[in-house]
Amino acid sequence: MTKYAFAFAIGVLGFVPLRASHAQPRAQLNPAILPSTVNAAALELPGRLTLTYSTYGGFDEWLAGAGIRIGSGSLHALAGETQRSRGFNAGYAQVLGTHQIHSAWSTSVGVDFTAGFLRHSSDQKRSYAAHLSVPFSLRFGSSERLSATGYLAPYVELGRSPSYLRCQDFTCVPGYSGLRSTAASGIGAGFRLTAWRLGLDGGFREAIEDRGGNRFIATVTFRF
Repeated sequence: MTKYAFAFAIGVLGFVPLRASHAQPRAQLNPAILPSTVNAAALELPGRLTLTYSTYGGFDEWLAGAGIRIGSGSLHALAGETQRSRGFNAGYAQVLGTHQIHSAWSTSVGVDFTAGFLRHSSDQKRSYAAHLSVPFSLRFGSSERLSATGYLAPYVELGRSPSYLRCQDFTCVPGYSGLRSTAASGIGAGFRLTAWRLGLDGGFREAIEDRGGNRFIATVTFRF
């Protein structure tokens, strides 16, 4: 890995606990960032065009996306819809540096930035958020043929989301009270298996604490 990749990763990791200290205890993940695994372009060199399909929490909840290679990274977009909401995300992911441990083993550090919004079907209110993760991965094999990759992905997330509690003088009652600021940080985790152009990803957006985003996410990717 290059010294610049290490410097960037250390900077982000230093920001994680700082941001967490300003967040409320047990901060909830903002729903505007759609549940998805780390973008594959933050783990390996992307194809010219990548198509993705994800499912989480049941087959009635799905996400479809695409990525276009720009430089050594990928400009990616993701959209999803359920009976309760409709959302759209867009961002950029790239590997920052790699290190060959052995002929078949390598490590890498990447970055995956995503911004998005979600519209709640019940009242048409919207949530907004930005999410930055820095995955550290260990790979066995070649991502262009057969490979297995595991990763940990520290992240920070900031946004705004509707609040449905009205509070005054230490008393709260149900009711819309406007948009509130949200902040969360933690560690995601997952794996990626590749066989030539086909990839299978699985993981958790938040792997340690219960923040409303601990459902397992499965993603299928195809590279052109």
